[in-house]
Amino acid sequence: MPSKKILIIAEVFSENLGDGVIYESLRNSIIKNHPKYIINKIDLSGNKDWCSHISTSTSTSTSTSTSTILLQKLKKIPILKKIYYTYNWYAKTQKACFPDWVFQIKNSDAIVIGGGQLFTDNNFGFPPKIFDVYRLCKKYKKPLYILGCGVGDHWSLPAKFMYQKVINYARFISVRDESSRKNIFKYTKVNSVTHPDFGFSINRNNLISKENEGSILYLNLQPLEDFKYFVPTLKELTESAYFDFWENIIKVCYCNYQISLITNGHIDDYNVVVRLYNRLLANGYEKVTLQPRATKPDELIEQIKNCNYIISTRMHAGIIAYSLGKCVIPISWDQKVNNVWLEMTNRSDIVLDSSVLNKKLTLSEIESLFNNSIKAQGTNLKNAINTIDEILKNNLTY
Repeated sequence: MPSKKILIIAEVFSENLGDGVIYESLRNSIIKNHPKYIINKIDLSGNKDWCSHISTSTSTSTSTSTSTILLQKLKKIPILKKIYYTYNWYAKTQKACFPDWVFQIKNSDAIVIGGGQLFTDNNFGFPPKIFDVYRLCKKYKKPLYILGCGVGDHWSLPAKFMYQKVINYARFISVRDESSRKNIFKYTKVNSVTHPDFGFSINRNNLISKENEGSILYLNLQPLEDFKYFVPTLKELTESAYFDFWENIIKVCYCNYQISLITNGHIDDYNVVVRLYNRLLANGYEKVTLQPRATKPDELIEQIKNCNYIISTRMHAGIIAYSLGKCVIPISWDQKVNNVWLEMTNRSDIVLDSSVLNKKLTLSEIESLFNNSIKAQGTNLKNAINTIDEILKNNLTY
């Protein structure tokens, strides 16, 4: 009997490398439980590889073209942002993607939409793409599975129409947290099962890679604009004040830790970190280092292997670190962060609320939070992997 071909559709080549980590974790989990399956992939946003993300430019808005600056400003207006993403998909990207999508879906035995906060409607970026996946699956009579996705709590009417079609067609649905399960049921009355984010299984073959002995502290951060978009109470916070928060952490940790700045790979994140790094050097923090910008998921994982502690705003930098046995302090900029960590640890005291950006953390507070993060860490990781394996083994069959 020939091997079954599984097509995973996800944010495979996203510039935010956390998405690539999710894909690799899902792929490895399927192979572990179904070693005879052949896995192929499609990037949901139409990227073919990481080539477009390789540039290590650190240019900021001062050297960006006027048209690019104008576009970025327009995309901050919610309705214009949705119009932009709708136009970009239907007028540009869809035409380029469809020949490959048709060929791969037509020649696969089953389709998996897998991992990440895909069933959301922040900018209408995902609904039309996922709807097109459904239309092709239906046309070619291919079974569709939705695995480990996050689900937003607000869908516009067009998104609701599209997602309801997709979810009702799916043969099986799992989501990465209880809030996502409730959101799916709220909009569709369809039941789903929960399990931790696939990223927590990235180190499935060696749960705790080595003893976490050392004093290397990584600080992982992203643009303040991300916080402002999701947290209205931070609208007035300036980048200078944002940097004050991070500089205070460095100040209280400077004598006890070797500190390095790191990003998830996105060029916007890297530009912000470079600005912070330059400010730190100007203020006399010469021992702080800057990690090179990772351009592929395995590079990011290798970087995080070298630290012992991480304070992270990007969710999957923290997830990778946790999976490697590191001490982690996640900072939430979106409720999904709290939901995912709660599903994994069954604790609400792991994640710091975004209001912390207006505070000055003390060294004792930071170290207490680090200690909280590793309570039952090994047990949590084993349970997460066992749950994922059981769900895939029993439900990804046809």
